[in-house]
Amino acid sequence: ALLESKINKEDKLAASADALARQREFRLEQDKIRVANRALVTRKEHTREIHRGNEAKKKTGLLIGANNRGLYLGGRLSSDMSNSMLQYISYFAAFNFLKNVALITGEFEKQKVALTSIIGNAQIAEGLFEQIKTFAVKSPFQFKDLVSFTKQLSAYSIPTSELFSTMKMLADTSAGLGVGMDRLVLAYGQIRAASVLRGQEIRQLTEAGIPIMELLRQKFEALGEEGITVSEVFDKVSARLVPFSMVAEVFEDMTSAGGKFFRMQDK
Repeated sequence: ALLESKINKEDKLAASADALARQREFRLEQDKIRVANRALVTRKEHTREIHRGNEAKKKTGLLIGANNRGLYLGGRLSSDMSNSMLQYISYFAAFNFLKNVALITGEFEKQKVALTSIIGNAQIAEGLFEQIKTFAVKSPFQFKDLVSFTKQLSAYSIPTSELFSTMKMLADTSAGLGVGMDRLVLAYGQIRAASVLRGQEIRQLTEAGIPIMELLRQKFEALGEEGITVSEVFDKVSARLVPFSMVAEVFEDMTSAGGKFFRMQDK
């Protein structure tokens, strides 16, 4: 009985050990299954990631393509706009050029008609007009102004044969002094109209920068009146003894060879 009991215990222990072994094997199999399942899930996730990556690459490619098409179209548009702008600028420049040509031509004709009306001789006015036009190219004064000054001098009864030389003489003086030529034309014309130098013209010429009294004193001295003073020249002016011709000679001396305003416009 003891032996049998012992055998039964041993059998039970063996059976229990065998059950534990089978249980461990079962757990191992379960662990393997779980590992395999996790690996499968991981592979599926990896596959999905690859798929998402491919989709993203595809979308990126589409965006790049669309961007390139946009850049191409933008470049074409910019080029077309540039060409259009250049054409517009060309047309605009040509239009302005033709407009300016018309305005300048009209201004030339207007000045010629006005000069002809004042002089009263179309042939002489045409010759004078051509002289002024050629001269204006190298003068610092505008053509329109030169014609206007010539017309003013003509209105002050400057002889037609002397109009151009007188205008040029006064323009050289004006360029040298840096004063408005209209001031000189006014003073010179008033002396010409009065035939003698007066106090108001002395003031106008002095304010313009011309020491007219000293220049006249030198002129009288050169004519033989040695030791004459500026005060004595004033007395001559008051007595109306300084003619226009003497003032004209002073201007000629200033603008002829050796004078301080000689070829001042060219300079």
